[in-house]
Amino acid sequence: MKKILAITSILISLNVLAKNNTMNCYKYKEVKADIGYGLSITGYKKGCPRNMVIPAEIDEQKVVRIEDYAFRGERLTYVTFPATVTSIGYGSFS
Repeated sequence: MKKILAITSILISLNVLAKNNTMNCYKYKEVKADIGYGLSITGYKKGCPRNMVIPAEIDEQKVVRIEDYAFRGERLTYVTFPATVTSIGYGSFS
């Protein structure tokens, strides 16, 4: 039981760390959305982790879209999207 709790704690810690480490990795712009204004991810800064956790908010604004070709050519290993993302552009992950 202690091993399960320790592993769970480590996984939660790694997930929180991944979110914090990738917060400054995104290029983005403000866009008009159905919910008012939000942010659209336009790219990913070089040298950032390949395990992408797209945040639900950046600077207290909801992330609502991934732009066309935003991550083109990036060698990402996995991507986690928040429920706030309602649109993914053409070729975003090509």
